[in-house]
This record gives sequence, structure tokens and C-alpha cells, in this order.
Amino acid sequence: MTDTDQVNGFQLLDLGRLDEMVGGDEEFILEILQLFLDTSEGNIQQIRTAHQTSNYSSLSIETHTLKGSSGNVGANALMHVAGRVETAARAADPDTLQQEMDDLAQVYALTTARIKNRLGQ
Repeated sequence: MTDTDQVNGFQLLDLGRLDEMVGGDEEFILEILQLFLDTSEGNIQQIRTAHQTSNYSSLSIETHTLKGSSGNVGANALMHVAGRVETAARAADPDTLQQEMDDLAQVYALTTARIKNRLGQ
């Protein structure tokens, strides 16, 4: 997998953006990526719980949080699909929401695998 891998037309991981934000400090980039891994798993669990309990308000808030943190690390595909889940949650559309949640799980797995690869894990 390379930094140019795409999902649904969105780059899986754009480290160029992150590199630009931190002025090329490789150690800081790795710290940020590790922090994303450490915090996003809990966020994903909260998203799953909100979905399972049909708590659309919480689901919208949690996916908005994931969308922002994904954008901050350059996980563009994940940011995009989190936005789609957020939109479906706000619309309280269970049929669309199920498909978007399936996509979210898949893109999250791809993204975290790519980050772990980058971290040498």
C-alpha cells in the first residue's frame, strides 16, 4: 500500500498534508499518527454503540469528531465516509446508515492498517 492508495476516489492517507503542518518533523508525525490510533478506537466504539442503540444524536456527534481527527492526520477517505455517516445519522435514515456504517468499518480498518504500517507496527 502506498500513500497514493484511494478509496472511493479519496486518498487513504495523505501524509504530505501532515508533513506540511508540522514542518517535516518525522518524529512528531509518528507521535500524531500514534495518538490518532490510540484515540480513534474508542471513538469507533462509541460510534458503534450509538448506532446499535439508534442514538442518532450521539452518532452524529461522534462521527463528526472522527471526521475532524481523520482530516487532521490526512486520512481523507475516512474523513469522507465519517461525513456520510454523520449526514445519515442527522437524517435518522436507518437504511442508508447501515450501508454507511459498513463502509466506515471497512475504511477505518484500511486506514488504521496503513497507519500501523507507517509506524512499523
